[in-house]
Amino acid sequence: MDWYAEQATERHRERVKEMERYILLRQINASLKQGPTPLDKSFTIVGRWLVGVGKRLQARACVGADEIGAQYIQSPHLTR
Repeated sequence: MDWYAEQATERHRERVKEMERYILLRQINASLKQGPTPLDKSFTIVGRWLVGVGKRLQARACVGADEIGAQYIQSPHLTR
């Protein structure tokens, strides 16, 4: 292949990588400005519920459950 063509191809690849990085950084900045989404809030609720269930199971099995916060955390959004 021609040396000039190789150089042009390499410059093109570098520009594409640079554009991809720029787009990724813009997406990250945009998501940080929006704040927590409803999905984030629901994951938080489920996570807290799971931690509460785990602590309750530890307390029931007497396997050194944390004394602080060893009760079940009832979520108003999760009902049977």
